[in-house]
Amino acid sequence: RSRDADDGERWAEKVIEAAAPALMQGLAQLDRLETAGLDWTTADRLSLLSDQVGSVALSRDRPPLAIELQGWLELLWEDAPHLIIAGLNDGIVPEAIVGDAFLPENLRSLRSLRLKTNDERLVRDIYLLRALIESRRGQGRVDLLVPKTNADGDPRRPSRLLFRCAEGELPARVMHLFQDAEAKGNQTSWAPGFALVPGIPRDGAEDRPITKIAVTAFATYLNSPFHFWAQRLMRLDEIDPDKAEMDALDFGNFCHSVLERYGRDEAARTWTDAEKIDAYFQRTADEIALVQYGRHPGLAVRIQIDSAKRRLSAAAEVEAAQRQEGWVIVGVEAQLAKEFPLSLGGIDVAGEIDRLERNGDVIRILDFKTSDRRNAPKKDHFVENRLGDSPEWPPDYAFFDHADFTPRSSGSAPAIKSYRFKNLQLPLYALAVSQVYPETELHCGYFHLTKAASDVGPDTWAIDDALLDAARTCAEGVIADVQAGRFGRIIPRSQDDAWEAWHLGVPERTLDLTHVGGGDERPQSS
Repeated sequence: RSRDADDGERWAEKVIEAAAPALMQGLAQLDRLETAGLDWTTADRLSLLSDQVGSVALSRDRPPLAIELQGWLELLWEDAPHLIIAGLNDGIVPEAIVGDAFLPENLRSLRSLRLKTNDERLVRDIYLLRALIESRRGQGRVDLLVPKTNADGDPRRPSRLLFRCAEGELPARVMHLFQDAEAKGNQTSWAPGFALVPGIPRDGAEDRPITKIAVTAFATYLNSPFHFWAQRLMRLDEIDPDKAEMDALDFGNFCHSVLERYGRDEAARTWTDAEKIDAYFQRTADEIALVQYGRHPGLAVRIQIDSAKRRLSAAAEVEAAQRQEGWVIVGVEAQLAKEFPLSLGGIDVAGEIDRLERNGDVIRILDFKTSDRRNAPKKDHFVENRLGDSPEWPPDYAFFDHADFTPRSSGSAPAIKSYRFKNLQLPLYALAVSQVYPETELHCGYFHLTKAASDVGPDTWAIDDALLDAARTCAEGVIADVQAGRFGRIIPRSQDDAWEAWHLGVPERTLDLTHVGGGDERPQSS
């Protein structure tokens, strides 16, 4: 038998011995509560027992070679011959209380209050440090570690106690404490021992035929072809088994479900009374919450549901105003495949338009967004290509020239500028709708449900043929690369990169993508 197995058995016995009395006490409490006639659920009973057992404090036996960690005030009683004192910075040793609004230093110094002052702490810490050093001067050693910064990188000062020395020693001590830290030992930066070789087929088009592509997948490819392969083709995604509340996607889907039901209700979607619409939203939200999260959701979920209902109340005001302005809901969750079929490069584009509204000769395409802040839809889809920029990625097909999108107050014609696509969702929606309504003016954008009620509502722009043509060119370029199996490039541009656990922030060293089908070579634009 191994020592680890014996230690594990002893620890299990210790846990049982400590937990059994607490468990019996919890069961006795449950018996007493049952007689009180309380309306308790099984979850409540288990929660009480869990709290009762969880309150038991346990500690493992001290390993034979363990190094004892003591606090500053306990070090005086430590008899070890060698001490290492870490964190000897001002504000820690000596300890000081500064800026106390209720008990400033002049009040603490009153003898009647019998409170310790900063001067008393200074004297105490001077004595402690001197005692620790002198008690080991003959046989022993004391090492003092003085960090130059804290964990956040903010500078820290050495303790003032370190400057209490003879005048002749002071200059050398100051120079020593404030000199640059010396590089000691092996300073070679970390490097992976080997690179992972993902199982990417050399010919992605033949081994994994693609018949359709989601409208949101274009943004993934433009951001990182490897992410596209992992998420869209391999269906790899993160799973949080400990999730106890809605994530951003869950919260958005919850609000979206309420607005979808409203948009499909032929009577409700014509109302112009904000209070009536709000009552509909609140009732619908409660019904959906009951189905999805039950009668007793957790506290975090209840808070999120209340937050969603507040945003929906603000949306009710906007919906009523939009109906009064003449905007009529004509489509909800419109599937491209059924209502607005779109095929590019021999591949069907899949997607659902959250809402279509019409006002006279204008049709607008809305995508619901529940982010905390209002993001401009144009900035989410393309950015201006600054003069001198020559990025290796994305390819040429992502760039296009267009009249300046910035509104002008003067009557002068807008300048032609170069832009780069980041996302194709709304332009491709508009391209699909334009094939069914070729003579109709199209607007597209977001319907924001933000934290701030003043920012809730639609944010759209008129989309023209030039932008539709550019979006078509970009989409066909992405599809051609996907069909050729060009996934061998990873660009972790996003702040929240779900794949960092794979490449550890240095994908060029941790992932071997040299065997990706098709490589990164593509025909050059003429």
